[in-house]
Amino acid sequence: MGASRGLTVVPHPGLLFTLSTIITQTTGTIFVMWLGEEDPRARHRQRHLAASSSSTSLGRAPNAIFAAYDSFRGGTLSLFTVVFVLTR
Repeated sequence: MGASRGLTVVPHPGLLFTLSTIITQTTGTIFVMWLGEEDPRARHRQRHLAASSSSTSLGRAPNAIFAAYDSFRGGTLSLFTVVFVLTR
């Protein structure tokens, strides 16, 4: 657009440009905040999932995967065991 060559993008910004920029930026920010709002029903579902045992098992899965990887790299876990567990 010319800004990389040292030229100004808007050579003569007037009052209309300034106002439309403020309105556009404010509206866009409010819209993105609205998109990020959490549905009240989602909070109920999250509480329900947190109470279930499967969600706690899923919460521990990343740590178990990293621990298995470290064991494999350290030589205490064989490739056969890793393949066997993954194919079950």
